[in-house]
Amino acid sequence: MVKMMKEARGTDNMPKPREAVEIVARAIQKVVKHKSGSFLDVREL
Repeated sequence: MVKMMKEARGTDNMPKPREAVEIVARAIQKVVKHKSGSFLDVREL
């Protein structure tokens, strides 16, 4: 997610605010599934 957003910045590929919220919400759902204290590489979300 982070890489995609950085690459999209300033281009037509940048998601609209509503789409960005949905992307972030999906990433948060993935985060909360990880065991507390475990390593989480946010670049892979």
